[in-house]
Amino acid sequence: MFPWLLTVIALWWAVRVVVTFCYLLKPVEMTGLGRLGNSSLMLPSEAVLASLLATVLCVLAHGRGVRFAAIILALSAMLSVVMAVWPTIALWQWAGQHHIPVSFGFMLLPHSNDFYSGSNKTVIYGTLSDGSKLAFDVWSDGKAQADELRPAIIKLHGGGWVQGSRGLLSDWNKWFNELGYEVFDVDYRMPPRGNWRDEVGDVKCALGSVVAHAAEYHVDPARVSLMGDSSGANLALLAAYTVRNPELPPSCPVAEVRVRSVIDIYGATDMASLYRTTGSQSYLPGQIAKYIGGPPSEFPDRYKLLSPVVHVSAISPPTITIHGKMDRIVPVEQSVALDNALTDAGVYHETYYLPWVDHNFDYVWNNLPSQIARAKIKEFLLKH
Repeated sequence: MFPWLLTVIALWWAVRVVVTFCYLLKPVEMTGLGRLGNSSLMLPSEAVLASLLATVLCVLAHGRGVRFAAIILALSAMLSVVMAVWPTIALWQWAGQHHIPVSFGFMLLPHSNDFYSGSNKTVIYGTLSDGSKLAFDVWSDGKAQADELRPAIIKLHGGGWVQGSRGLLSDWNKWFNELGYEVFDVDYRMPPRGNWRDEVGDVKCALGSVVAHAAEYHVDPARVSLMGDSSGANLALLAAYTVRNPELPPSCPVAEVRVRSVIDIYGATDMASLYRTTGSQSYLPGQIAKYIGGPPSEFPDRYKLLSPVVHVSAISPPTITIHGKMDRIVPVEQSVALDNALTDAGVYHETYYLPWVDHNFDYVWNNLPSQIARAKIKEFLLKH
C-alpha cells in the first residue's frame, strides 16, 4: 500500500472518530452526522470493531514506515476504545446500583428490534364517517384457556406523530406475550389523513374497543395498560391522563377506559417545550408543526392540550418512565417535568434516567439499556 494512501486513510479515519466522539458528547441532531453519535451509544460493539480495524491499519503503517499515519491511527484506536468502554461501564455501574442483572455476552450479539408483522390476526377496531378503517394487530401466545382472562398491553408506535406503523419494535410484543400479556399493536391516523385531535382519539377508540370485546380476546378489562415509545409514549400518557376530557374524545363511539398503568419510553410530555429545546432542530420541530398545524406561537392552546404533563392529577394511573440522559430528540428534561408533576399529584410512579443512553435505544434489543428497561418494566408490571 502506498504511504500517501495510508496517510489519507488515517486522516479520514481520525476525522470520522473525532466527529463521532463530538456528537456522542453533545447529543444534537438525529439526522446527518448526528447519527454517528447515536449509533455509537446504541452499539458500543461498533466502536470496538472500529478500534480493532484502526489497530490493524496502525500496525501496517508502522511496518511500512509511515510514522505519521501510524500515530494518527493509534490515537483513533484509543479514542474508539474510550467511546465503547466509558458509556458501557457507566451504564453497568448504574445497573449494579439498581440491582439489575445484565449480560455482556448478550450485548455482544446485537439484534435489531425491527418491524415484524407476525401477529395472530389483524382487527378493524373502528370505521370512521368517511368509511376509512382503523386497525390493530393482536399478538397472543395462544395459551389462554377458554375461561381465562389475562392482562393486556395496548402498544403505540413512535415516529414523530407523522410516520411509523404497527409492527415497529415488535420484539416488545413477543416479550410481553412471554410475560403472559395479550398485546394489541395499534395503528392511528397521522397527517395528512388525520388532524391534531385524531391520534389520541384513535388510541382511545382502540382502547375502548379492546375492553368492549375483552371476553373475546381473553382480556381482563381491569388489567389493561398502555405502552409507547417516543411519540407513541406521548399518546399513551395523553390517553391515560385525559379520560372523559371533552376536548380529546375517542374517535369512535366507545366507552372511555381508565387503564391500570402506563409504560412511557422516552416520551414527550410538554409539546411547546419540546419544540423549542429538542437537540434535533432540523428534524423534529417540522414534524411537530405538521402534526399540530403550526408552531407554538400560532397554536399555544393545542400544544398545551396535547401535553400530558398538563393533565396529571391525583387519579392518574401508575406510570413508569425510562429515558436516556443523552437523548438527542426528546430531551430528558421532558421526563423530569413529568416526574415532578406526578410527585406533586401523589401518583405512584417510577422514573429511570439512564446514563449515556440516546433516543430509540430499544431498537437494539440486546444492548444494556434495553436489558435494563425490560427488567424494570417487568418489576413494575408485577405491581401494576
